[in-house]
Amino acid sequence: MFKVVLARRALAQTMAAVAAVSCLAGSAQAAETLIDFSDQTASFVDPVANPLSYPDVAFSSVSGLRVFTFNGLLDRGLCPHATNACRAALTLDFTAPTAGLSFDVFQVDDRDSVLSISAVTAAGLVTRSIALTRGFATNRIDLSDLAGLTRLTLDGTSDEEGVIYDNFRFTAGGSNGGGVPEPAAWALMLAGFGIAGATLRRRRPMRRKTAWRTD
Repeated sequence: MFKVVLARRALAQTMAAVAAVSCLAGSAQAAETLIDFSDQTASFVDPVANPLSYPDVAFSSVSGLRVFTFNGLLDRGLCPHATNACRAALTLDFTAPTAGLSFDVFQVDDRDSVLSISAVTAAGLVTRSIALTRGFATNRIDLSDLAGLTRLTLDGTSDEEGVIYDNFRFTAGGSNGGGVPEPAAWALMLAGFGIAGATLRRRRPMRRKTAWRTD
């Protein structure tokens, strides 16, 4: 009976350790990144670095990048510049698989246009076409359903003047939407099992030796 009590107690300790580790791993991966280019000087004339690199992602375009402020409607958005307009494709290369991505697309003129999206994800290549609201409007694009995102190409060249991008939000390291733990989470969980096992070994009762007397 005593062994059963110890086994149940060890199981409870192990489950508690795994739960605590899972919470720690989840909180470590929950940090959201926001890139709004507020660290850049707005100038439609002067190009910025290409690629424009941040710790979690690098932005690039075949024809150069510029940061643009548009008539008080947009504060420092990223313009993939070509032929005096924001008409080039923009590519994002993430340093680690990413999830929860959303961003703003500002349409520069009053024409119907489409944003073409090509994403490399954990599930493979995903392509989409999204109609943009016309008339100098900001469109919020939500790609939070794409998990394990490593590369994203955005093409707004259907608009004659192009489009400008801003306010990229994502969770770095979100490779699988939380379905399977990351390697770091596995390591923490294994550590939790080890702690529980060590506790069980310390509490294992010592067997008593009984000397039998014969008369």
